[in-house]
Amino acid sequence: MNHCVQLPAILAISVGITSADIDRSKSKTDAQIDSFYGNAAPERGATAQRKALQEWQAKIARAKGLQPEEAIPVLSAVVRATAKFNVYQLEERIHVYDQARDALLAIPGHATYWTDQLKREQMKVRDVPLKPVPERMEYDRDRQEILRGVLSHLPSPESVHALGSFLWDDKDAHQRGTDDDWSPVQGNSFYAAEGLRSIGLRNSPQPINPLQSTPDVALWRKWYEEITSGKLAFSFEGQSIEYRFTPEGKISSAPIKIENRPAQAVANGILKESEDTPRWPWILAIVAVLGTAIAFWRRF
Repeated sequence: MNHCVQLPAILAISVGITSADIDRSKSKTDAQIDSFYGNAAPERGATAQRKALQEWQAKIARAKGLQPEEAIPVLSAVVRATAKFNVYQLEERIHVYDQARDALLAIPGHATYWTDQLKREQMKVRDVPLKPVPERMEYDRDRQEILRGVLSHLPSPESVHALGSFLWDDKDAHQRGTDDDWSPVQGNSFYAAEGLRSIGLRNSPQPINPLQSTPDVALWRKWYEEITSGKLAFSFEGQSIEYRFTPEGKISSAPIKIENRPAQAVANGILKESEDTPRWPWILAIVAVLGTAIAFWRRF
């Protein structure tokens, strides 16, 4: 069986998921889940969810006996399926997610597997018009899923390098024509920047910010040039290792001391605000935005 060909269909079960959707503080009890879905959707109840999670866990166990090129797509599908809280509300989903992600990160080539596939698919559509035709639509779906839907869940130097290699790829960027109201206008550089922004970098050059949802591609290019030159080291939230590219293109690593900061929920490397985290800067920003909008409205 050719897993490379069938993989996008497997991943399509949870389109649009990024690591920013992971929230380890969210879960519901069986009673809460069954009360919410009731008799209208028993297939979404706690028993059904637990059975599905057990099936995903069985896939993780079977993947241990597979070759890397077979295990990577299977484990990636598990990560994608268990990442979204609105798919599985049981607390067990986080355990299954962590198992699949850790197993993926332990496989050399977990990121280049995907970027190699993306390059092959890009070559296949190089002469296809930038319009919503079947071949282009499939490729557009896959490139978004790979760059911001899979690699954003895999905090590793390999993933950073893989995403960074696409920060200058704008071949698929275009303006929509009058007969096109669907095709994504962004190039792979945009989705690669989204993946890097969501991967959980400590001291990220552009942290996740609800008031600034668009990634700054130029900023990420500058950051990537600095880390690949060896001038800048990088690390991931929740990890106690710092990485640095060497002039030879290799990766060196060293342990780092993690500061004791106010309690925060760490979700796939993305820090979530806690009760102890100061909220007044956000409040002031929101008030300022509202004040500007009201002042503009009163002029008319």
